[in-house]
Amino acid sequence: MSANLSEILTKSETDHVSATDVSGWHILTDILAALDRSTVEYVILGDTTRFPDLTSGDVDLAIGADDFAKLEAVLVQLQDESPARLVQVIEHEQTSRFYVLAWKGPAGRPQYLQLDVCSDYFRSGTLLMTADEFIGERENHTIHGADVYLPSREAALTYYLIKKIEKGSISVEQNEYLLSTLSRMTEPQRADVASRFGFPDAAEFGSWIKDLASSKNAAKPGATFKPNTRTTIVHRLREVARLIRRVASPNGLFVVLMGPDGSGKTTINNLSREYTETAFWGVRYLHFRPFLGISGDDDDIVEDPHAEPPRGTLSSIAKLAYYVFDYALGYLTKIRPCLSRSGLVIFDRYYEDMQIDQRRYRYGGPRFLLNLARWFVPTPDLYVFLDGDANVIQSRKQEVSFAETERQVDAYRTLASALPNAELCDASLEPEDVAICVSWKILDMLSDKTIQRIGGKV
Repeated sequence: MSANLSEILTKSETDHVSATDVSGWHILTDILAALDRSTVEYVILGDTTRFPDLTSGDVDLAIGADDFAKLEAVLVQLQDESPARLVQVIEHEQTSRFYVLAWKGPAGRPQYLQLDVCSDYFRSGTLLMTADEFIGERENHTIHGADVYLPSREAALTYYLIKKIEKGSISVEQNEYLLSTLSRMTEPQRADVASRFGFPDAAEFGSWIKDLASSKNAAKPGATFKPNTRTTIVHRLREVARLIRRVASPNGLFVVLMGPDGSGKTTINNLSREYTETAFWGVRYLHFRPFLGISGDDDDIVEDPHAEPPRGTLSSIAKLAYYVFDYALGYLTKIRPCLSRSGLVIFDRYYEDMQIDQRRYRYGGPRFLLNLARWFVPTPDLYVFLDGDANVIQSRKQEVSFAETERQVDAYRTLASALPNAELCDASLEPEDVAICVSWKILDMLSDKTIQRIGGKV
Protein backbone atom coordinates (compact mmCIF):
# COMPACT_ATOMS: atom_id res chain seq x y z
CA MET A 1 0.00 0.00 0.00
CA SER A 2 1.21 3.53 -0.75
CA ALA A 3 2.20 5.96 2.00
CA ASN A 4 -0.81 6.46 4.26
CA LEU A 5 -2.29 9.73 5.49
CA SER A 6 -0.79 9.65 8.94
CA GLU A 7 2.67 9.39 7.39
CA ILE A 8 1.97 12.29 5.02
CA LEU A 9 0.63 14.58 7.73
CA THR A 10 3.46 13.95 10.17
CA LYS A 11 6.31 14.75 7.80
CA SER A 12 8.75 17.38 8.96
CA GLU A 13 8.13 21.04 8.18
CA THR A 14 11.04 21.01 5.74
CA ASP A 15 8.92 18.83 3.46
CA HIS A 16 6.28 21.58 3.32
CA VAL A 17 3.48 19.04 3.50
CA SER A 18 0.07 20.05 4.88
CA ALA A 19 -3.48 18.78 4.74
CA THR A 20 -3.90 20.59 1.44
CA ASP A 21 -1.41 18.16 -0.15
CA VAL A 22 -3.71 15.23 0.57
CA SER A 23 -5.44 13.93 -2.53
CA GLY A 24 -8.46 11.76 -3.11
CA TRP A 25 -6.09 8.93 -3.98
CA HIS A 26 -4.44 9.15 -0.54
CA ILE A 27 -7.85 9.06 1.13
CA LEU A 28 -9.02 6.14 -1.01
CA THR A 29 -5.95 3.97 -0.47
CA ASP A 30 -6.14 4.57 3.28
CA ILE A 31 -9.78 3.45 3.26
CA LEU A 32 -8.95 0.32 1.26
CA ALA A 33 -6.08 -0.57 3.61
CA ALA A 34 -8.43 -0.17 6.59
CA LEU A 35 -10.99 -2.44 4.89
CA ASP A 36 -8.28 -5.10 4.52
CA ARG A 37 -7.49 -4.80 8.23
CA SER A 38 -11.22 -5.09 9.03
CA THR A 39 -11.51 -8.28 6.91
CA VAL A 40 -13.90 -6.59 4.50
CA GLU A 41 -13.66 -8.11 1.03
CA TYR A 42 -14.00 -5.42 -1.61
CA VAL A 43 -13.34 -4.75 -5.28
CA ILE A 44 -12.97 -1.52 -7.23
CA LEU A 45 -15.44 -1.42 -10.10
CA GLY A 46 -15.09 0.45 -13.37
CA ASP A 47 -12.17 1.92 -15.26
CA THR A 48 -9.13 2.39 -13.01
CA THR A 49 -6.87 3.87 -15.70
CA ARG A 50 -7.67 7.41 -14.49
CA PHE A 51 -6.16 6.66 -11.07
CA PRO A 52 -4.60 8.36 -9.13
CA ASP A 53 -6.53 11.36 -10.52
CA LEU A 54 -9.85 11.36 -8.67
CA THR A 55 -10.76 15.02 -9.20
CA SER A 56 -13.85 14.15 -11.23
CA GLY A 57 -16.48 11.47 -10.86
CA ASP A 58 -16.88 8.92 -8.11
CA VAL A 59 -15.21 5.61 -7.29
CA ASP A 60 -17.38 2.49 -7.47
CA LEU A 61 -16.80 -0.30 -4.96
CA ALA A 62 -18.49 -3.62 -4.20
CA ILE A 63 -18.42 -5.30 -0.79
CA GLY A 64 -20.05 -8.24 0.94
CA ALA A 65 -23.75 -8.01 1.80
CA ASP A 66 -23.08 -7.81 5.54
CA ASP A 67 -20.12 -5.43 5.45
CA PHE A 68 -21.74 -1.98 5.29
CA ALA A 69 -21.51 -1.56 9.08
CA LYS A 70 -17.77 -2.30 8.98
CA LEU A 71 -17.26 0.09 6.05
CA GLU A 72 -19.05 2.89 7.86
CA ALA A 73 -17.05 2.25 11.02
CA VAL A 74 -13.88 2.62 8.92
CA LEU A 75 -15.11 5.90 7.40
CA VAL A 76 -16.02 7.34 10.81
CA GLN A 77 -12.71 6.23 12.33
CA LEU A 78 -10.85 7.86 9.43
CA GLN A 79 -11.76 11.26 10.89
CA ASP A 80 -9.42 10.64 13.81
CA GLU A 81 -6.49 9.82 11.53
CA SER A 82 -6.84 12.20 8.57
CA PRO A 83 -8.30 15.56 7.57
CA ALA A 84 -11.19 13.87 5.74
CA ARG A 85 -14.69 13.91 7.24
CA LEU A 86 -17.58 11.68 6.28
CA VAL A 87 -20.23 14.25 5.34
CA GLN A 88 -22.92 12.30 3.47
CA VAL A 89 -24.43 8.82 3.14
CA ILE A 90 -27.23 8.29 0.61
CA GLU A 91 -28.98 4.93 0.37
CA HIS A 92 -29.96 5.15 -3.30
CA GLU A 93 -30.75 1.46 -3.76
CA GLN A 94 -31.57 -1.19 -1.16
CA THR A 95 -27.98 -2.50 -1.20
CA SER A 96 -26.18 0.59 -2.51
CA ARG A 97 -24.94 3.62 -0.63
CA PHE A 98 -23.28 6.78 -1.85
CA TYR A 99 -20.62 8.20 0.50
CA VAL A 100 -19.06 11.65 0.35
CA LEU A 101 -15.91 12.58 2.27
CA ALA A 102 -14.61 16.16 2.46
CA TRP A 103 -11.39 17.82 3.55
CA LYS A 104 -9.71 21.21 3.26
CA GLY A 105 -7.78 21.81 0.08
CA PRO A 106 -5.92 24.92 -1.12
CA ALA A 107 -7.11 28.10 0.64
CA GLY A 108 -9.42 25.92 2.75
CA ARG A 109 -11.79 25.16 -0.13
CA PRO A 110 -13.58 21.81 0.29
CA GLN A 111 -12.19 18.84 -1.62
CA TYR A 112 -14.22 15.67 -2.06
CA LEU A 113 -14.00 11.92 -2.52
CA GLN A 114 -17.23 10.20 -3.60
CA LEU A 115 -17.71 6.46 -3.15
CA ASP A 116 -20.61 4.57 -4.74
CA VAL A 117 -20.70 1.25 -2.88
CA CYS A 118 -22.95 -1.74 -3.50
CA SER A 119 -23.14 -5.35 -2.41
CA ASP A 120 -25.83 -6.83 -4.65
CA TYR A 121 -26.30 -4.51 -7.63
CA PHE A 122 -29.85 -3.24 -8.01
CA ARG A 123 -31.30 -0.66 -10.38
CA SER A 124 -34.81 0.70 -9.78
CA GLY A 125 -35.48 -2.19 -7.42
CA THR A 126 -34.38 -4.88 -9.91
CA LEU A 127 -31.50 -7.22 -8.98
CA LEU A 128 -28.91 -7.26 -11.79
CA MET A 129 -25.76 -8.74 -10.21
CA THR A 130 -24.97 -10.31 -6.84
CA ALA A 131 -22.17 -9.41 -4.45
CA ASP A 132 -20.67 -12.85 -4.96
CA GLU A 133 -20.29 -12.16 -8.70
CA PHE A 134 -18.12 -9.16 -7.80
CA ILE A 135 -15.97 -10.47 -4.95
CA GLY A 136 -16.20 -14.25 -5.45
CA GLU A 137 -13.27 -14.28 -7.88
CA ARG A 138 -11.56 -11.01 -7.03
CA GLU A 139 -7.96 -10.47 -8.11
CA ASN A 140 -5.14 -8.59 -6.43
CA HIS A 141 -3.53 -5.78 -8.49
CA THR A 142 -0.97 -3.05 -7.85
CA ILE A 143 -2.05 0.41 -9.02
CA HIS A 144 0.38 3.31 -8.53
CA GLY A 145 2.06 1.52 -5.62
CA ALA A 146 -1.17 0.50 -3.90
CA ASP A 147 -2.27 -3.12 -3.51
CA VAL A 148 -5.97 -3.23 -4.37
CA TYR A 149 -8.59 -5.76 -5.46
CA LEU A 150 -10.46 -5.80 -8.76
CA PRO A 151 -13.28 -8.11 -9.89
CA SER A 152 -12.90 -10.80 -12.54
CA ARG A 153 -12.88 -9.50 -16.11
CA GLU A 154 -16.35 -10.94 -16.74
CA ALA A 155 -17.83 -9.13 -13.75
CA ALA A 156 -15.95 -5.92 -14.56
CA LEU A 157 -17.17 -5.86 -18.17
CA THR A 158 -20.73 -6.81 -17.26
CA TYR A 159 -21.07 -4.15 -14.58
CA TYR A 160 -19.53 -1.38 -16.68
CA LEU A 161 -21.65 -2.18 -19.72
CA ILE A 162 -24.86 -2.26 -17.64
CA LYS A 163 -24.10 1.26 -16.41
CA LYS A 164 -23.42 2.53 -19.92
CA ILE A 165 -26.65 1.02 -21.22
CA GLU A 166 -28.53 2.59 -18.33
CA LYS A 167 -27.03 6.03 -19.03
CA GLY A 168 -27.70 5.64 -22.74
CA SER A 169 -24.33 6.93 -23.95
CA ILE A 170 -20.66 6.01 -24.07
CA SER A 171 -17.51 7.98 -24.78
CA VAL A 172 -14.54 6.89 -26.86
CA GLU A 173 -12.44 6.45 -23.71
CA GLN A 174 -15.11 4.31 -22.06
CA ASN A 175 -15.41 2.23 -25.20
CA GLU A 176 -11.64 1.67 -25.18
CA TYR A 177 -11.88 0.33 -21.62
CA LEU A 178 -14.59 -2.14 -22.69
CA LEU A 179 -12.57 -3.32 -25.67
CA SER A 180 -9.40 -3.66 -23.58
CA THR A 181 -11.24 -5.74 -20.98
CA LEU A 182 -12.88 -7.87 -23.65
CA SER A 183 -9.51 -8.56 -25.34
CA ARG A 184 -8.12 -10.04 -22.12
CA MET A 185 -10.98 -12.51 -21.67
CA THR A 186 -11.02 -16.13 -22.84
CA GLU A 187 -13.44 -17.21 -25.56
CA PRO A 188 -15.75 -19.05 -23.09
CA GLN A 189 -15.80 -15.95 -20.87
CA ARG A 190 -16.75 -13.73 -23.82
CA ALA A 191 -19.49 -16.13 -24.86
CA ASP A 192 -20.92 -16.21 -21.35
CA VAL A 193 -21.06 -12.43 -21.06
CA ALA A 194 -22.40 -12.10 -24.62
CA SER A 195 -25.32 -14.42 -23.82
CA ARG A 196 -26.27 -12.27 -20.80
CA PHE A 197 -26.62 -9.29 -23.13
CA GLY A 198 -28.73 -11.21 -25.65
CA PHE A 199 -26.05 -11.98 -28.25
CA PRO A 200 -25.87 -15.52 -29.73
CA ASP A 201 -22.08 -15.53 -30.08
CA ALA A 202 -19.04 -13.66 -28.80
CA ALA A 203 -18.01 -12.34 -32.22
CA GLU A 204 -21.28 -10.47 -32.73
CA PHE A 205 -21.05 -9.14 -29.17
CA GLY A 206 -17.50 -7.90 -29.77
CA SER A 207 -18.51 -6.16 -32.99
CA TRP A 208 -21.39 -4.45 -31.21
CA ILE A 209 -19.08 -3.13 -28.48
CA LYS A 210 -16.60 -1.96 -31.12
CA ASP A 211 -19.32 0.16 -32.73
CA LEU A 212 -20.71 1.61 -29.50
CA ALA A 213 -18.69 4.84 -29.60
CA SER A 214 -19.51 5.58 -33.24
CA SER A 215 -21.75 8.55 -33.89
CA LYS A 216 -24.73 6.44 -34.93
CA ASN A 217 -24.68 4.35 -31.73
CA ALA A 218 -23.36 6.84 -29.16
CA ALA A 219 -26.83 8.04 -28.21
CA LYS A 220 -28.32 4.69 -27.11
CA PRO A 221 -26.47 1.44 -26.46
CA GLY A 222 -29.26 -0.99 -27.24
CA ALA A 223 -28.52 -4.42 -25.73
CA THR A 224 -30.79 -5.89 -23.07
CA PHE A 225 -29.15 -7.41 -20.00
CA LYS A 226 -30.42 -10.72 -18.58
CA PRO A 227 -29.69 -11.12 -14.85
CA ASN A 228 -28.65 -14.53 -13.56
CA THR A 229 -30.74 -14.01 -10.41
CA ARG A 230 -34.44 -13.19 -10.20
CA THR A 231 -35.85 -10.27 -8.22
CA THR A 232 -38.05 -11.65 -5.41
CA ILE A 233 -40.93 -10.28 -3.36
CA VAL A 234 -38.45 -9.82 -0.51
CA HIS A 235 -36.40 -7.50 -2.73
CA ARG A 236 -39.53 -5.52 -3.59
CA LEU A 237 -40.43 -5.13 0.08
CA ARG A 238 -36.90 -4.01 0.90
CA GLU A 239 -37.15 -1.36 -1.80
CA VAL A 240 -40.40 -0.06 -0.30
CA ALA A 241 -38.72 0.05 3.12
CA ARG A 242 -35.80 2.01 1.66
CA LEU A 243 -38.12 4.61 0.15
CA ILE A 244 -39.94 4.97 3.47
CA ARG A 245 -36.60 5.53 5.23
CA ARG A 246 -35.64 8.24 2.74
CA VAL A 247 -38.88 10.12 3.48
CA ALA A 248 -38.96 9.52 7.23
CA SER A 249 -35.30 10.34 7.83
CA PRO A 250 -34.14 12.75 5.10
CA ASN A 251 -30.42 13.24 4.65
CA GLY A 252 -30.53 16.68 3.09
CA LEU A 253 -29.88 19.89 5.00
CA PHE A 254 -32.02 22.97 5.66
CA VAL A 255 -29.83 26.07 6.09
CA VAL A 256 -30.61 29.75 6.64
CA LEU A 257 -28.08 32.49 5.90
CA MET A 258 -28.67 35.71 7.84
CA GLY A 259 -26.91 38.99 8.44
CA PRO A 260 -27.23 42.79 8.40
CA ASP A 261 -28.22 44.66 5.26
CA GLY A 262 -25.13 44.95 3.07
CA SER A 263 -23.27 41.98 4.56
CA GLY A 264 -23.06 40.25 1.16
CA LYS A 265 -25.53 37.41 1.65
CA THR A 266 -26.33 36.95 -2.04
CA THR A 267 -22.68 36.76 -3.11
CA ILE A 268 -21.78 34.45 -0.24
CA ASN A 269 -24.79 32.29 -0.95
CA ASN A 270 -23.78 31.76 -4.57
CA LEU A 271 -20.18 30.89 -3.71
CA SER A 272 -21.01 28.59 -0.81
CA ARG A 273 -23.52 26.68 -2.94
CA GLU A 274 -20.77 26.10 -5.49
CA TYR A 275 -18.41 24.80 -2.78
CA THR A 276 -20.95 22.46 -1.13
CA GLU A 277 -23.08 21.11 -3.99
CA THR A 278 -20.92 17.95 -4.33
CA ALA A 279 -22.21 16.78 -0.92
CA PHE A 280 -25.85 16.97 -2.04
CA TRP A 281 -28.11 15.70 -4.79
CA GLY A 282 -29.48 19.08 -5.70
CA VAL A 283 -29.56 22.59 -4.23
CA ARG A 284 -32.67 24.73 -3.78
CA TYR A 285 -32.31 28.45 -3.11
CA LEU A 286 -35.15 30.43 -1.52
CA HIS A 287 -35.45 34.05 -0.42
CA PHE A 288 -37.10 34.81 2.95
CA ARG A 289 -40.04 32.40 2.51
CA PRO A 290 -41.15 29.51 0.21
CA PHE A 291 -43.55 31.64 -1.89
CA LEU A 292 -46.40 29.28 -2.62
CA GLY A 293 -48.89 31.94 -3.58
CA ILE A 294 -48.72 35.34 -5.17
CA SER A 295 -45.23 36.81 -4.83
CA GLY A 296 -45.22 39.93 -2.70
CA ASP A 297 -42.95 42.94 -2.57
CA ASP A 298 -40.83 41.27 0.14
CA ASP A 299 -39.35 39.11 -2.63
CA ASP A 300 -37.87 42.08 -4.43
CA ILE A 301 -34.32 43.38 -4.07
CA VAL A 302 -34.73 46.89 -2.70
CA GLU A 303 -32.25 49.73 -2.50
CA ASP A 304 -34.02 51.48 0.40
CA PRO A 305 -35.67 48.80 2.58
CA HIS A 306 -37.11 51.34 5.03
CA ALA A 307 -38.67 53.72 2.51
CA GLU A 308 -42.27 52.46 2.82
CA PRO A 309 -44.36 53.07 5.98
CA PRO A 310 -45.60 50.15 8.11
CA ARG A 311 -48.96 48.58 7.34
CA GLY A 312 -51.87 49.04 9.72
CA THR A 313 -52.40 46.64 12.60
CA LEU A 314 -55.07 44.51 10.95
CA SER A 315 -53.33 44.25 7.59
CA SER A 316 -50.05 43.44 9.38
CA ILE A 317 -51.71 40.61 11.30
CA ALA A 318 -53.30 39.28 8.10
CA LYS A 319 -49.94 39.40 6.33
CA LEU A 320 -48.28 37.63 9.26
CA ALA A 321 -50.90 34.86 9.14
CA TYR A 322 -50.27 34.44 5.43
CA TYR A 323 -46.50 34.20 6.01
CA VAL A 324 -46.94 31.51 8.68
CA PHE A 325 -49.22 29.55 6.36
CA ASP A 326 -46.67 29.93 3.57
CA TYR A 327 -43.82 28.67 5.77
CA ALA A 328 -45.78 25.67 7.06
CA LEU A 329 -47.21 24.53 3.73
CA GLY A 330 -44.03 25.46 1.88
CA TYR A 331 -42.06 23.16 4.16
CA LEU A 332 -44.28 20.23 3.19
CA THR A 333 -44.35 20.94 -0.54
CA LYS A 334 -40.95 22.49 -1.30
CA ILE A 335 -38.48 21.99 1.54
CA ARG A 336 -39.15 18.48 2.87
CA PRO A 337 -39.25 16.82 -0.59
CA CYS A 338 -35.86 18.36 -1.41
CA LEU A 339 -34.41 17.15 1.90
CA SER A 340 -35.78 13.64 1.25
CA ARG A 341 -33.97 13.67 -2.10
CA SER A 342 -30.68 14.46 -0.30
CA GLY A 343 -30.76 18.10 -1.34
CA LEU A 344 -29.54 21.33 0.22
CA VAL A 345 -32.21 23.94 0.91
CA ILE A 346 -30.64 27.32 1.59
CA PHE A 347 -32.56 30.48 2.50
CA ASP A 348 -31.29 34.01 2.09
CA ARG A 349 -33.14 35.58 5.05
CA TYR A 350 -35.84 33.80 7.05
CA TYR A 351 -38.67 34.51 9.48
CA GLU A 352 -36.36 35.88 12.18
CA ASP A 353 -35.36 38.72 9.84
CA MET A 354 -38.85 40.09 10.29
CA GLN A 355 -38.44 39.99 14.08
CA ILE A 356 -35.17 41.94 13.83
CA ASP A 357 -36.15 44.40 11.09
CA GLN A 358 -39.91 44.96 11.21
CA ARG A 359 -39.60 48.11 9.09
CA ARG A 360 -38.21 46.19 6.09
CA TYR A 361 -41.31 43.98 6.06
CA ARG A 362 -43.66 46.85 6.98
CA TYR A 363 -44.97 44.99 10.02
CA GLY A 364 -47.05 47.26 12.23
CA GLY A 365 -48.74 44.70 14.46
CA PRO A 366 -48.09 43.66 18.06
CA ARG A 367 -44.58 42.47 18.82
CA PHE A 368 -45.80 39.61 21.02
CA LEU A 369 -47.81 38.20 18.10
CA LEU A 370 -44.73 38.27 15.88
CA ASN A 371 -42.82 36.27 18.53
CA LEU A 372 -45.73 33.89 19.14
CA ALA A 373 -46.11 33.07 15.45
CA ARG A 374 -42.49 31.89 15.32
CA TRP A 375 -43.52 28.68 17.07
CA PHE A 376 -45.49 27.66 13.97
CA VAL A 377 -42.62 28.22 11.53
CA PRO A 378 -40.40 25.19 10.68
CA THR A 379 -36.94 25.37 12.24
CA PRO A 380 -33.86 24.98 10.00
CA ASP A 381 -31.07 22.53 10.73
CA LEU A 382 -28.56 25.37 10.75
CA TYR A 383 -28.43 29.17 10.92
CA VAL A 384 -25.26 30.83 9.63
CA PHE A 385 -24.90 34.49 10.59
CA LEU A 386 -22.67 36.88 8.68
CA ASP A 387 -21.17 38.95 11.46
CA GLY A 388 -18.84 41.88 11.02
CA ASP A 389 -17.80 45.37 11.94
CA ALA A 390 -20.47 47.95 11.06
CA ASN A 391 -17.84 50.23 9.50
CA VAL A 392 -16.73 47.50 7.08
CA ILE A 393 -20.30 46.63 6.12
CA GLN A 394 -21.14 50.30 5.53
CA SER A 395 -18.04 50.79 3.40
CA ARG A 396 -19.25 48.11 0.99
CA LYS A 397 -22.91 48.99 0.64
CA GLN A 398 -25.04 51.66 2.25
CA GLU A 399 -28.49 50.09 2.18
CA VAL A 400 -29.39 51.64 5.55
CA SER A 401 -27.90 54.24 7.86
CA PHE A 402 -24.79 53.57 9.91
CA ALA A 403 -26.83 53.63 13.13
CA GLU A 404 -29.22 51.03 11.67
CA THR A 405 -26.30 48.82 10.59
CA GLU A 406 -24.90 48.95 14.13
CA ARG A 407 -28.32 48.05 15.54
CA GLN A 408 -28.70 45.13 13.16
CA VAL A 409 -25.20 43.80 13.91
CA ASP A 410 -26.00 43.77 17.64
CA ALA A 411 -29.45 42.28 17.09
CA TYR A 412 -28.17 39.43 14.92
CA ARG A 413 -25.40 38.66 17.43
CA THR A 414 -27.97 38.49 20.22
CA LEU A 415 -30.19 36.21 18.15
CA ALA A 416 -27.26 33.94 17.22
CA SER A 417 -26.30 33.54 20.87
CA ALA A 418 -29.88 32.50 21.71
CA LEU A 419 -30.15 29.80 19.03
CA PRO A 420 -28.67 26.32 19.72
CA ASN A 421 -28.00 25.65 16.03
CA ALA A 422 -26.36 28.93 15.03
CA GLU A 423 -22.86 29.59 13.71
CA LEU A 424 -21.07 32.85 12.86
CA CYS A 425 -18.74 33.77 10.00
CA ASP A 426 -16.74 37.01 9.80
CA ALA A 427 -18.33 39.04 7.00
CA SER A 428 -15.49 41.58 7.05
CA LEU A 429 -13.22 39.05 5.25
CA GLU A 430 -12.98 38.75 1.48
CA PRO A 431 -16.14 37.19 -0.03
CA GLU A 432 -14.42 33.92 -0.99
CA ASP A 433 -13.04 33.49 2.54
CA VAL A 434 -16.49 34.12 4.00
CA ALA A 435 -18.01 31.62 1.56
CA ILE A 436 -15.43 29.00 2.58
CA CYS A 437 -16.33 29.60 6.23
CA VAL A 438 -20.04 29.21 5.46
CA SER A 439 -19.34 26.09 3.40
CA TRP A 440 -17.55 24.39 6.27
CA LYS A 441 -20.31 25.32 8.72
CA ILE A 442 -22.71 23.55 6.35
CA LEU A 443 -20.46 20.52 5.85
CA ASP A 444 -19.69 20.17 9.56
CA MET A 445 -23.40 20.18 10.42
CA LEU A 446 -24.12 17.71 7.61
CA SER A 447 -21.33 15.47 8.87
CA ASP A 448 -22.66 15.51 12.44
CA LYS A 449 -26.16 14.60 11.25
CA THR A 450 -24.83 11.87 8.96
CA ILE A 451 -22.71 10.20 11.62
CA GLN A 452 -25.57 10.31 14.14
CA ARG A 453 -27.91 8.79 11.57
CA ILE A 454 -25.64 5.81 10.87
CA GLY A 455 -25.02 5.26 14.57
CA GLY A 456 -21.51 6.66 14.93
CA LYS A 457 -20.18 9.15 17.46
CA VAL A 458 -19.72 12.80 16.55
